[in-house]
Amino acid sequence: MAVGRLYWLPDGMLLNTLENVDMDGDGSIDGFLLQLRNQFYHGSNPVGWIRKLEVTLDQAPVPTEDVLFGLRGQWLCTANLASVTDIWWNQCETASLYVKKRGGAAPGEHTLECVLTVSAPFNKRTVDRLNFVRCLTVSLRSTAAVVGPLAGGKP
Repeated sequence: MAVGRLYWLPDGMLLNTLENVDMDGDGSIDGFLLQLRNQFYHGSNPVGWIRKLEVTLDQAPVPTEDVLFGLRGQWLCTANLASVTDIWWNQCETASLYVKKRGGAAPGEHTLECVLTVSAPFNKRTVDRLNFVRCLTVSLRSTAAVVGPLAGGKP
């Protein structure tokens, strides 16, 4: 890989596990979590640096309104990420993506894709609200297995 061709290390950014969860505590599985690691070369970035985030499970796109971005216990709607200026995603820090899906992910392996559209990493002190700077597309793929005590879809 030539220096300057990529602004991130793609291997290991999208972790290869899914965890079924009961986010609202009602006793039933209402979705699953996947993990996304910040492996961008330019260190910490404001969350608003992410202009768009798309998730696909087994080649089926997940609606944006069904995905939340979680960082240090703060959950953000992915449709609003571009407006967040006061929360920073640090280098090597892992964010959780919650995907709302009744019953969670089925047991077994799944094809997972996550596409991030991010502002080019030139001036990170401000969020490019007017989209002056060109964006970069980060396309990540992984084969992920459902793990944990809820892997069978039962609490």
